Amino acid sequence: MLKRVCSATLILMFLISSVCLATPVYNKRIKYNAEVQAGPLCYYLDYQERENGRVLDKDYGFLYGIHGKLEAKNNNLIFDVKTFIAYTDSATYKGSSSSGEKLSFDSEKECIINLQTDAGYIINIGIKLCPYIGIGYRYWRRGEAKVVQADDGSYVWDYKEIYSWAYIASGIKLTIPIERNVSVSLDTAYMFAIDPQVTAYFSEIDPSYSDVTLNLNPQSAFYVNVPVEVKLTKRFLVHCEAIFRYWNMGRSNFYLGMYEPHSVTKIYGVNVAISYLF
Repeated sequence: MLKRVCSATLILMFLISSVCLATPVYNKRIKYNAEVQAGPLCYYLDYQERENGRVLDKDYGFLYGIHGKLEAKNNNLIFDVKTFIAYTDSATYKGSSSSGEKLSFDSEKECIINLQTDAGYIINIGIKLCPYIGIGYRYWRRGEAKVVQADDGSYVWDYKEIYSWAYIASGIKLTIPIERNVSVSLDTAYMFAIDPQVTAYFSEIDPSYSDVTLNLNPQSAFYVNVPVEVKLTKRFLVHCEAIFRYWNMGRSNFYLGMYEPHSVTKIYGVNVAISYLF
């Protein structure tokens, strides 16, 4: 699935490059521009596994990283490729081990990588409306194989899990100019997960153990972004964006008596970036 998403990304990057390199000689009324954007991010992860109305375990804490975007517009068409990487080695885990011991520790490793490509159509009616559709890929590495101390003083193994899936995004972006060089936008989309899975890497604890992959049951997912852009010069923009992402996954299938409970992931955060226009 990742190969398909990467292929789609390469196709869109080719389209973006074509727009960027296209000459306006054939029609001087055609306007085109491209934007490269990059900067730091700070996200807060709130993940919970639930069953029968109670929380079984949860991960929470701040993640830090980088994000970037490559965008091109040609008349009313817009194409973009955007990504982010967020990481921490100090998230808090509260729950229990696979054998039932109560656990609570503040050294959980988390790494989230997201890649998305979009194509949209801009409708300019004083404000700008841009419905779009995209394809993306989400990767989340949760935990690692290590010995941790349970609440009762005993020592148990933590283990690594990797959650991954492709998704389709269907969204709309509304952009309102505030002043000549300032704009604020509302960007929201519903996400449809494709074949979401989680793999538990028990073999990293003991090579004689087998890793287990479970199929998750996607229920609902969406994001809401509120970016503010300030144009400093003809070529440079400052970008600040509040983000919220939500994934709701139903209980997985059973395999050898194991399953992944219903889970809800919420991510709150801020992106800050410098954009270059060309």
